[in-house]
Amino acid sequence: MAAPFPSDNVLLSKGFEPIHFECDYDNLVIEGEIPKEISGRLYRVGPNPQFLPRGTYSPLLADGMIHAFDISDGAVSYRNRWVRTQQWQRDRAAGRSLFSTTGNPRDADPQVVGLKTDGVANTNLVWHAGKLLALEEGHAPIEIQPDSLETLGQWDFDGKLPDNMTAHPKIDPNTGELLFFANFPRRDLSGTVELYVADSEGKLLRQRRISAPFASLIHDFAVTQDFVIFFVCPVTVSVERARAGGPPVAWEPEQRTWIGIVPRHSLSSDVRWLPMPACMAWHAMNAFNEGDTVYLDVCRQDAAAFPSVSGEAAEPDQLKQYLTRWRVTLSDSVEIASQRLSEIVCEYPTIDARRSGRPYRYGYVACCGGPGTDDPFHRGIGRFDHATGRMDVFHAGETCAVSEPIFVPRSYNSDEGDGFLLAVHFDEIRRTSHLAILDAGAIQNGPIGRALLEHRVPVGFHGTWLSHKSRQRAPQHPNGPTASRPYGPEFSSRVLAMLEVLSSPPRTLKRLAVHAAGVTRFVKTTDVAWIRAAENYSEVHAAGEDHLIRMPINKLEGLLDPELFLRIHRSLIINCALIRHIQVASHGEYLITMSDGAELRSGRSYRQAIRALRDNAP
Repeated sequence: MAAPFPSDNVLLSKGFEPIHFECDYDNLVIEGEIPKEISGRLYRVGPNPQFLPRGTYSPLLADGMIHAFDISDGAVSYRNRWVRTQQWQRDRAAGRSLFSTTGNPRDADPQVVGLKTDGVANTNLVWHAGKLLALEEGHAPIEIQPDSLETLGQWDFDGKLPDNMTAHPKIDPNTGELLFFANFPRRDLSGTVELYVADSEGKLLRQRRISAPFASLIHDFAVTQDFVIFFVCPVTVSVERARAGGPPVAWEPEQRTWIGIVPRHSLSSDVRWLPMPACMAWHAMNAFNEGDTVYLDVCRQDAAAFPSVSGEAAEPDQLKQYLTRWRVTLSDSVEIASQRLSEIVCEYPTIDARRSGRPYRYGYVACCGGPGTDDPFHRGIGRFDHATGRMDVFHAGETCAVSEPIFVPRSYNSDEGDGFLLAVHFDEIRRTSHLAILDAGAIQNGPIGRALLEHRVPVGFHGTWLSHKSRQRAPQHPNGPTASRPYGPEFSSRVLAMLEVLSSPPRTLKRLAVHAAGVTRFVKTTDVAWIRAAENYSEVHAAGEDHLIRMPINKLEGLLDPELFLRIHRSLIINCALIRHIQVASHGEYLITMSDGAELRSGRSYRQAIRALRDNAP
């Protein structure tokens, strides 16, 4: 018989109280209106222990449960499932908790001490390369079937990921690359971090081993167009300290906080470690760079909620988190400047994912509560405007706990910030949860629609949005599957025509990328609306949801010849099934990656690649 959960443990009661069932709900009751523009699925994940925890409970190592809200045509359905990890299955078979959430082997059942498992998968979710992955930073991802939420098993990037990865990977919205890191790889507690880059199809391309200033809990990082940024805060980890009776994880401010800068396109380059006064940041909102100046926005606190080496606790005010910008100047006179952007306590920062790693205007947070306050829950949602410095807030009420807000654009081509915020709210009076939908441009007006559940969704960690269009199967090749070596004279001549146009691009054209994901796709010459709209956007791309073509442009207005765009556009009417990726840099060099993985690189002349194409033609 399962034991009851204690009601006096703040981490197991009210909004944190676990639920003990899985269910499917179709057609939730709607209050207000669910905008028809919203079509997709909101996934959330968080800790939900299935049995009474052993020893002191920590949600960081509790069983993960996924909650999915499917939204279509103004209707909402719901499904939840535990992630069926090896640990979860052993506990289920035993009918009780065998594993401890403290991480201390002495708190676990003797029969599982030393047993290696695939973790708890309770921290975050990411959709990449056609896979929904449940993440936690101590193990490899767990793949989840996106419709049924069935656990499919561990995903190790076809055997190339040796162990764990972060719960906060970053996706480049232009290239589809996934960048992530592993802290304490293969249980190495020396301060080693491993950085990885996977392409848009989930193939690991590059990795780099990095030595941090000391061993610490690194939960998140940031990526710009040119740099990878680590922030190493002095939450130190020491086995020797634990063996001597001290805390294994401790706040050690004398170690200071360090910013690590890695050139993104030259991972082998030296890492620049820059010190700053001790502080803590668990999550980054976003980062971008303007030349050698890097801007990193985080939710900063003066100290972490861990004891000092001598066992002393931080003062409550030190734990309050504030949106803060770090400006790092990487010139001859290196400088780090810190600026608090808002006086509203906040955490769980998010953005419009289309602006990830780029200059951006709007950021979103859960606010009004949390660490350092008298309330463990966040009671509001904020939208920060970097242009005005203003934080607009929706207050959900003193008895309503809110989740991390997720931004959903109104349409694929809508402006930044034009869309909706989705968040799960727990009503302590009704003891039930609901999905709240807010207009991202007017959050202070409150939800425009609510989808009501008849049970609670425990306050968890993070989530992600997956639009229905992004999952639609692309049209199949009319002549059947693509051959393994499909290069022919017609293909070569069309690539030649394209490269002739691009061999001497203007300096304002920085990069061109074509993605096809292994299927046939044709671009019509009549689809030129994206060209005509070029004056209004810093990124110009083909219409549609397929991310087939993107042209990031700097200082576009008045500098580019529309006829040049039309020539480039017409030259891209090719069989995209043959090409995985094309990149053309401003100086005319390029890299072509074929669908079978072969790479064709240019040196000083694009004709080298054409000769290679013709040599490979059947």
